Amino acid sequence: MVNDKKTGSFFTPEALACSVIAHLNRYLSEVDRADLVVLEPSVGEGAFLQAFAGSEAATRLRSMDAVDIEPAFISECKNTPFFGTEINYFCEDFIGFDGRADGYDVILGNP
Repeated sequence: MVNDKKTGSFFTPEALACSVIAHLNRYLSEVDRADLVVLEPSVGEGAFLQAFAGSEAATRLRSMDAVDIEPAFISECKNTPFFGTEINYFCEDFIGFDGRADGYDVILGNP
């Protein structure tokens, strides 16, 4: 898919998503946590999901909430393989998203 000016969508390039996850991996190498709860508030085409799936951080993941307002993006992202990881998909506007009552350890997003 391409960036959509009509909806304000800007899709994260693969290289940027991999760079963000590489920084996360470096941070996690200094932290003794094995039960991370992650939020991806605008999942789009799933660039962060794909980069995350093959990373060291994925081995420390307890669950992830992935949100997008566009049903086609949620449907597409459900095909990203995460073995043994709970991924909750929410098709709604993130502005109105309540999220987890106990919060998140990591929030992924395009800087």
